[in-house]
This record gives sequence, C-alpha cells and structure tokens, in this order.
Amino acid sequence: MQTDDYFVFDAPLGSSEYIYVFLAKLQTAASSAAKNQAEFLLVPSGDKQWKFHWVKTREAQAEDPKIGTEIIVFDETDANGVYRAPESNQEARSSCWIMTRITDASDLYKGFILGSGGLRISPNSVRVIGK
Repeated sequence: MQTDDYFVFDAPLGSSEYIYVFLAKLQTAASSAAKNQAEFLLVPSGDKQWKFHWVKTREAQAEDPKIGTEIIVFDETDANGVYRAPESNQEARSSCWIMTRITDASDLYKGFILGSGGLRISPNSVRVIGK
C-alpha cells in the first residue's frame, strides 16, 4: 500500500457483517462547498466518484487484534479458507477489499482471527483504520 491510498465506501459498517470498500486516491479534498464530500479516483476502475466515507489504513501490529476493532481485509482466501494478504502490488490494486469487525482473537496462535460472520482472517492481511 502507498501512503496516499484511501479506502472509500458508500455507508459505514454499522451492524453489517462486512461491506465492500474500494482502494482510491484523493483528487479533491472535502469542503463545505462540496457538501463535505471528497472526490476520489477508484484505483481498480479508474472512475472518479464523490464520497462521504473514507479511511486511511496501516498494517496491523501485534497489539492491534482487539474484539470490536473495524479492519480492512483483502477479499481473497488461501486454500484453507483464511483471508490472506495480497501476493503482489498489482493484486492489491486490482482486487476487492472488505471492512469487517474483529469478533474473536483467541485462535491467533493458530494463524487466524475471526471477523464478523465467522470470517477467518490471517493477521498479516489486516489493515487497521487510522484515527
């Protein structure tokens, strides 16, 4: 991921198990004239869209997997059905991502945490939403 990457989405996660989010580059900063929306270039499609909801992320650290934390995860699984990290920059920039919530970290020693809806997620694939 690049330092100027954002993830954009149409509505907050709320009570959903997960939502799709899209990798994007900021084109026009939010302002009152734009009704607090910002314009983004969606990386996979090249489309420009105005959005109310966006976040910056960082790679998760060992102390980050806490119950209730909203995270961004690459939307691909390995042969065991565990959500994995992208294998290349191209894959990261051309595929889908999801936002979910950590629901259980007790299996971390087995190589995964649980997200909403029972999603098994590799800790090295987790991106934490910046504050």
